[in-house]
Amino acid sequence: MKSNKRILFVLDWLAEEDWIYLARLRQRFETVTLFGWETPRGHDNNFEKLARLWKSYLVQTIKVFKLRRRYDILLAWQPVIGLLFAFWARLLGSRTSIVIHNLIVPQRHGLNGFLRHLFIRFCLKKVELVTVSSAAETSAYRKRFANNRTRFHFIPFGIDVPHVSSMVDGDYLFSGGRSNRDYRTLFQAVDGLPVRVRVIAQKHNVANLDIPANVDITYSDFNTFDENMRNAQFVVVPLDRPGESSGQLVLLRAMAFGKAVIVTQNDGLADYVEHEKNAILVKPHESGELRQAILRLTADVETRRRIGAQARHDVLEKFTTARSGALMAEAIESFVIT
Repeated sequence: MKSNKRILFVLDWLAEEDWIYLARLRQRFETVTLFGWETPRGHDNNFEKLARLWKSYLVQTIKVFKLRRRYDILLAWQPVIGLLFAFWARLLGSRTSIVIHNLIVPQRHGLNGFLRHLFIRFCLKKVELVTVSSAAETSAYRKRFANNRTRFHFIPFGIDVPHVSSMVDGDYLFSGGRSNRDYRTLFQAVDGLPVRVRVIAQKHNVANLDIPANVDITYSDFNTFDENMRNAQFVVVPLDRPGESSGQLVLLRAMAFGKAVIVTQNDGLADYVEHEKNAILVKPHESGELRQAILRLTADVETRRRIGAQARHDVLEKFTTARSGALMAEAIESFVIT
């Protein structure tokens, strides 16, 4: 029997009504209403981020907050929206239960880090459920943000798996993404190698770095991201801070395309990859080790195919949008309604 709890599902993008994640929620709940908008993309510095992205979040959260009496549960796909809603709920009052999807809070020092920590702690005291994308984050956030209300629960990241009619084995390695990236180590690793490298990132990701002659960088062109990934020989996901959860989306997209992936060891990825089975893991900031892994995959077609095939299989089995949506519905029933 479906629950009669009314859910307002807020996204910072425009989802289709036939989206499989939404369908999984509607299998468990009679009323799941979408509220979405096109968020400004492509900021290259903190000023642009504040002026465009955060302004959008603030304006849309105010609109959402005005709807609070119509719904029993707010499900915030973008964590910032959930936190801002909780902030207003603490100040002005609201009986709406709050669920935040995929919260990521990197450790930061200094005054900014301290103030952000206080803000999040204040907001979370009004939040019933927070889902995270790694088991390591569950225990870490329980310690950092413990209160009598909030439950932290691990739900694996899920993606819409692309159809792949045939595996493409291109003539370049691809790397991309913007959060917690370590392009310095990647550039050091490929410098002087007889390999072509394509990178899609933002300008701040590579500021003040020496870019080797064999590296072609495109800035903020995320419309061609999947195409460049699909046509690559293999993919590298270089991560900077090993304790900061990041890289899941790019990793899983590459795996779904059947690509062998070289990825930096990271606490947030331990639930997704197994060394030599569905990925090649390298130590953080070890350009020599990364260089050897790149040379190995460049020369070894069979290893590329074996790892890529297992990677796609694992995504189809464990890391789909459909499964993620079903697990979210179960979590809401278990931790919010029960």
